[in-house]
Amino acid sequence: MSSDKLTGYIWSENIGWISMSCENTSSCGTISYEVANDGNGSLSGYAWSENVGWMNFNPPHGGISIDGRR
Repeated sequence: MSSDKLTGYIWSENIGWISMSCENTSSCGTISYEVANDGNGSLSGYAWSENVGWMNFNPPHGGISIDGRR
């Protein structure tokens, strides 16, 4: 587990499986991607889905963040 990046998969009913890091597929030598966390909950980088392709977590005029409070 790491606080600076997301790994593993997300399931979406409409999209299917989404890979958060090339570490999941052992493809980092060929295609390197990951979703990074800046430590304040702001996410950046790319995830991959076989059904929709690349997913940008920090597009212009938007983005995704998480709240680390429990």
